[in-house]
Amino acid sequence: MKKYHNLHWWLMLPFVIVVAGFTPSYWSRFGEASFAWHLHGLSATLWYVLLIVQPWLATRGKIKQHRRLGMAGILLAGMVAGTALVRIPANITASKEVPMPWLQNFLYGISLFDLLSIMGFIICVIIGVWRAKKRDDHEMWMISTVFWSLMAGLARLGRNMVVSMRGPESTFNILDAVFWFNLPMMAVMIFICYRLRNWHPAMLAAMAVNLLLFFIEPIGQSLWWRHIADALFKS
Repeated sequence: MKKYHNLHWWLMLPFVIVVAGFTPSYWSRFGEASFAWHLHGLSATLWYVLLIVQPWLATRGKIKQHRRLGMAGILLAGMVAGTALVRIPANITASKEVPMPWLQNFLYGISLFDLLSIMGFIICVIIGVWRAKKRDDHEMWMISTVFWSLMAGLARLGRNMVVSMRGPESTFNILDAVFWFNLPMMAVMIFICYRLRNWHPAMLAAMAVNLLLFFIEPIGQSLWWRHIADALFKS
């Protein structure tokens, strides 16, 4: 357990990224957000808090508290995945209302990424709980959940930073933010696997799905996916 002793400090970084990324669209407009947005925003935030607290408890011998929070975490993970899933149809609907072709492509493409990310997230949580007695395995399945969901906050943080520096008329769109901010995230995943000497299947799967972010526009342009998305999400 020594190698996880300071893990909670490292897991504070994605928590800060997600909170900062969603501050303009959610936290700064907290009173205006819909009930559905609150369910998703608060459950996702609490999941990141849980990821910080759990390794701290486990590495300090507070196993009972760790297990109790873990049971509550199963319900929380279900809420995170469920509230994220119901938001995908809104992307498809919005894609038919925006005039910019690149944004239409982005909304279709990111819908596939979101669907795969939600599936990967919940599968990793289920296997992580099932492998609770195998500490290294359990930790890696749970750590990987950060990288199934981090891009939502990271891309928004990148966009916010560019807008604050160049103004709201900046030509640096969300596609650029997703592309350029995915590079360091992929590098971090590779570094974690290398540092822990553990090329874990959960991390490799997260890397594979995040690779799709480099191809969001062509995915969004593809007729096969558009037909599937329209039928699947009843757009």
